[in-house]
Amino acid sequence: MDWVILDLIKPVLVLIFALALLFFPEWSARRARRIHAEKLADRLAAGEDRYFEELRALQAYPPPAPSSLAWRIAGAALGTLSFAILYHRITD
Repeated sequence: MDWVILDLIKPVLVLIFALALLFFPEWSARRARRIHAEKLADRLAAGEDRYFEELRALQAYPPPAPSSLAWRIAGAALGTLSFAILYHRITD
């Protein structure tokens, strides 16, 4: 197999991930909220006495809401870097 194609796979995958971060920054926050809600429901179904400390922590500390702007900036930076790497590898 041609090594040029293998050298392009990683930057292309990073570029796809960066575009996902840039256009869908709320994905990670939705996932964190869903996991938190599932854990909380599981602990409530098990009873308050069984997992008291973990239940109290889940009720007291909801998952942090990451800033969409921070994820978009990270996506833009990753996209720019991966595009530069792709451009460099293609033009060499």
